[in-house]
Amino acid sequence: MMNEARLTYSILKEIERKNGKISAADYGIDPLKFRHYVMNLQKEGMLSNVHLGPDETLDFKKVEIQYSGMKYLADHFEWIMPYRNSLDRKAWIEL
Repeated sequence: MMNEARLTYSILKEIERKNGKISAADYGIDPLKFRHYVMNLQKEGMLSNVHLGPDETLDFKKVEIQYSGMKYLADHFEWIMPYRNSLDRKAWIEL
């Protein structure tokens, strides 16, 4: 079962790392669900500048983490090392 708190952390962390190639496949979830989830993070004010590309995939090239997203990362600082040491994002969000 997917842990949404960890999914949020992972998405924010990958954006913080400037990984512009995040995809639903990284997490083993449906692409439409992933797109909806990321767009909700933008709606909630954690992200800005997320756009849909011409092929309906998410474009992270100009995305920025907003204050509430940075606060979320700081509030979950205990996940820094476990996430850094994780080799598989899909497995990490299912813990």
